[in-house]
Amino acid sequence: MTEERAQPPQERTLHLMLVDQDEVFRLGLRLWLNRFSALQVVAEASSMVEAWRVLALDGTHEPDNASAANLEPAPIDLVIFDIGLGAPSQGLTLCQRIKAQRATLPLLLLTSQRDEQLLAAAFQSGVDGYCTKGMAIADLVAVIRQISAGQKYWDPSIQVLALTRGPARIQPSPPGTLSSLLYNSSVPGLQEMEDSLAGLTAQLQIPTLSWFERAFIAGRRREILAARWVANRLLPAPAATAPGERLPTSLNPVPEQPHSTALLRLYSETDNSEAQSKTLKSILFETTARKLQSNLQNVTGMPLETDILRLEKKRELFYLILRKLEAILDELRFSQVQPSLLAEKRLTILQDLWQATTTDFFGKYYTLQISRLTSSGVRNTEIVPVLLQDAETVQAALLDKIPLVEDLLACLLFQTPLEIDNHAYSPDSLEAVIRAEAILQNLMIQVANGVLQPLLNQFADVEVIKQNLYHKRLLSTREIEKFRNALSWKYRLRSLIHEPKEIFESRFRLFVLREWGVDQTSIYVSRSQELRQLSGLRLGVTIALELRDAVAPPLRSVVAFLGKGAVYLLTQVIGRGIGLVGRGIVQGVGSSWQDIRLNRKGQQQKE
Repeated sequence: MTEERAQPPQERTLHLMLVDQDEVFRLGLRLWLNRFSALQVVAEASSMVEAWRVLALDGTHEPDNASAANLEPAPIDLVIFDIGLGAPSQGLTLCQRIKAQRATLPLLLLTSQRDEQLLAAAFQSGVDGYCTKGMAIADLVAVIRQISAGQKYWDPSIQVLALTRGPARIQPSPPGTLSSLLYNSSVPGLQEMEDSLAGLTAQLQIPTLSWFERAFIAGRRREILAARWVANRLLPAPAATAPGERLPTSLNPVPEQPHSTALLRLYSETDNSEAQSKTLKSILFETTARKLQSNLQNVTGMPLETDILRLEKKRELFYLILRKLEAILDELRFSQVQPSLLAEKRLTILQDLWQATTTDFFGKYYTLQISRLTSSGVRNTEIVPVLLQDAETVQAALLDKIPLVEDLLACLLFQTPLEIDNHAYSPDSLEAVIRAEAILQNLMIQVANGVLQPLLNQFADVEVIKQNLYHKRLLSTREIEKFRNALSWKYRLRSLIHEPKEIFESRFRLFVLREWGVDQTSIYVSRSQELRQLSGLRLGVTIALELRDAVAPPLRSVVAFLGKGAVYLLTQVIGRGIGLVGRGIVQGVGSSWQDIRLNRKGQQQKE
């Protein structure tokens, strides 16, 4: 794939808008397009409603209110969109609305869709160009410039078909009609419903919810779904007519895919390994950075050092680690380090990352006034040098335990395939991207824990630190000590039990970012060499697990047999015996009652 860096000085910068429900594809396309000096992506949208809201606020029109005026958006010169925005008609409806009110705004359809009737409808609705998502980026840039200059571009395989399709056409609603007014006024409400649904769906994924909280959130979600269904049926939308049929106008979104195969094809088209590694790094780092905008609550069920921080401080720390790691990768690439040296440089890289993050997060010259029981009263202490003295402790407890660091570095720097479940996957594969993202997020979270561990050991109860960094529920001395004790027990149990168990089960535990917070996942990796090196109590844990696995099946069989025997004895023998005795007692009582009644009747007759 070729790339243009220098543009003629007289060429005007084109402001582009991307409309695609696949967030990762938008990210990759934006990264590529912004590499050209005459192109700039200034707006993005994932749905028709969001796209129309952005277009209504861009710099070509006066904002409708004061809040919109503060946005100061750039004017949009070209819209690149996919026809499938929840339903095929979404893209068509967006196109016909734009052409109805912004007839001069060029539209480029960039999609993997090749349905002839749909593309013919798009052509007749006013789309200025059509390209497939698999085309080379240089060709796409040429098409963008051609369409921006007022020309047309259509894939040759569908151009004649579209021109000769016949009278099928999407008829735009006349601007200013009552339907158009009602639709425009409903856009904010529709967007609010979509945002609420996304938030409630994310909350339902939190595994620590109680049954009452889950039922309550599910009920609210059903209410909004019902309201959205009613809105979709009653909302006046622009007519989309074809011969004898009406296109659907549902606003229901399709859940977006976590990764886009079209993006991976775009990424893999370049022959330049350096450009590939930069693009893959940008994809991983920016997708992780976007996830930091979601909930960062710890839902793993175990304490993490980062739990002590307020949300904004935790997010700031994670961002800082990503920036420092990105800088280290650039330095490694510039120094032309060899792949064979990554293993021996692993610890140095992690220590440099931890040290640089610690220095910048707390401030190189940050000084505390700490009281002491001497005649001098207080002393000034620079916090960073004290924290860096715990380098060996942090290394042994955390940095040495971070898995697959060399694999991630080799993948990002040299396009080395990632081994997943004993299969090698190239970096442009979906499986490799997902695995690399999980390794990166675990690295970020563990380094963040390492940054805070010395602070909790040295300055945990300093009032200034508490007020500036800590979460409000962890301000009291008692809560801080409880938190530190929980961390201490976590490391003891992990070293003695959990880690040997993970080695025996050939897996690594990774901390990852989900929509509902910081979670954990397990991946398979061969750890036979580590298993042979276990000794003492750690080896005893694996022996106990093996013994349990050996004894459990026959023991369960014996318990099941004894249980069945006990059930048979209680029901068939003892139960029947008790039943017979009870029946005899009932019969005896009945006979006695009859005898008493007969005796009474005989006495009455004699009298």
